Amino acid sequence: MELKEKLLLNSLKLISQPVLIILADTISWNNLTLKIAEILNISKSDLIEFDPKEGVGELRKKINEFNVRPHSSQFRLFVIYKADQLNAEEANTLLKTLEEPPLYGRTVLFARTSSRVLSTLKSRCQKIVLSSKIIHDRESIIKLLKIKSFGEFVREIKNLEKDEIKSLLEGGLEELKIKRLNNSELWLYCQIAETLRIIEITNVNYRLLLEGLYILRRAKSEKI
Repeated sequence: MELKEKLLLNSLKLISQPVLIILADTISWNNLTLKIAEILNISKSDLIEFDPKEGVGELRKKINEFNVRPHSSQFRLFVIYKADQLNAEEANTLLKTLEEPPLYGRTVLFARTSSRVLSTLKSRCQKIVLSSKIIHDRESIIKLLKIKSFGEFVREIKNLEKDEIKSLLEGGLEELKIKRLNNSELWLYCQIAETLRIIEITNVNYRLLLEGLYILRRAKSEKI
């Protein structure tokens, strides 16, 4: 977990705004729930968990439970798993809790993908993206583009969210800015900047854009 993510989770102690956490498939939300409960010093009796398969009736019961003062902790923690699978009725049931959480309440929503989370939920939450190992090991697109196998490159980017891809591209630009660029690196800088621009102004498939960038760079390298 990166420093900014730790700081945001720690901020739950001070701010009751709900947090939406986008998790890579390789990260266990059960383990992360335990970590958040540890950060907030939440006892088991003050941890409330909901999975969409339980249905809207159970969600209402757990919201009522959440609104009761903590038994033995400073806060009650309401964790909603698979927020990207909540239907419209469940989302609407949650809205008041997200908009007006109790002072002693802290709410965390987990999802595997941001794009499937209903906008009514996303707009009411702070967002944290906890990606796979790639984000921690490759802080910019430059290292990714050096992967020799196209298949491996595709596997590395398949779980990345749009925000993560933008972060990688921005990291690549920053990495190149501090260098004295040769012609090949200047060309790459322009390609990365253009890819980032397209992602920011259109709804095209951003993973396909990265694949195109990879292919262009490989073709350019083979000519040099």
